[in-house]
Amino acid sequence: MKCTRALLFALAFSLSGCGLLIDGVYLLSGKRFSKDEEQRKRTELAQVQFEHEVRAEQGQLWLACEDIERGVDRVWNVHKEYEHQGGLYQVHWLPVILDTLIAGALTIGFGVKCGETNAPATCNALWGTVPLWSDALYSVIRLAMIDPPKLVNKTRTQLPASPSPTPNWRSTVSCEPDAMIVVGTEYFRVDAWGAMTDFDRPRLMSALQQQNATLWWVAAGKPPQAAKLTRCEALAGLGTPCPPPPSR
Repeated sequence: MKCTRALLFALAFSLSGCGLLIDGVYLLSGKRFSKDEEQRKRTELAQVQFEHEVRAEQGQLWLACEDIERGVDRVWNVHKEYEHQGGLYQVHWLPVILDTLIAGALTIGFGVKCGETNAPATCNALWGTVPLWSDALYSVIRLAMIDPPKLVNKTRTQLPASPSPTPNWRSTVSCEPDAMIVVGTEYFRVDAWGAMTDFDRPRLMSALQQQNATLWWVAAGKPPQAAKLTRCEALAGLGTPCPPPPSR
């Protein structure tokens, strides 16, 4: 119990200037900050592309070969500059919550002990919570004083048009004769519909057990292309848990 009170007391003094520290960071960091965001607008144009994707579903790892139509989007990068209005907005909630919890625990603990024993040392320890309550009050006042950041400047830069992330439609088509899935250093040939043979299953599972194995696909004589699917996602689709990393 004494150890717990000592730790709370030490934490109280370490947090007693948290509100002032936040304002110090604000004064040193400058009043402005910026954000970049991408904006898109759909056009009337559309394009159909032949795309590949490695998937693991219903216990099978396969290569999906599809014609996919996507709309063409106009794309902008929007750079926004904001100015703080008197401080870091809403950040003072951190000292309000921490100060109140720690000060409340200390006040109740020392208050109950003081009432039971009336010991001067225990009762005088209640004064140690004053810096925390003061910092909490200061932070509440600062929360009321600080307004949301104000937008002071916005610039738009138009980027090249790009296909929409969401397709309009997709249709399964046959894969190229040389299409293959690559797992680590192992190559697996697929049929016209992207499926592997059952004969390759043991070799596939062995390759997926390798800790650093990555998945790729190869087709049309092009260099291997990285798959979006991770090793653990592939194993999950095959109904096998991902092995934990080796212990050091």
